[in-house]
Amino acid sequence: MNVHVLDLRAASEFLSLSPRTIRENISSIPHFTTPNGGKYLFRSDELLTWLERFRVKPVDLAEAHRIAESLTGDRRRRAGGAR
Repeated sequence: MNVHVLDLRAASEFLSLSPRTIRENISSIPHFTTPNGGKYLFRSDELLTWLERFRVKPVDLAEAHRIAESLTGDRRRRAGGAR
């Protein structure tokens, strides 16, 4: 994988996040600053690693159905039988 160094604007486009959102979360995002602190720089590979922390796992629909059925069945039994 090619690693690129990105400024705030490029990192914003790379992540599909606004520059403001990146600035508001800068303490949790790996980055470099210029010596005077005036510019943020990011490595593309580190941004992808940071982004992975927020991955949502896909739902196993069969498992979700089993859970729903067990909850619905429990409620029906407590209510006095199936409808």
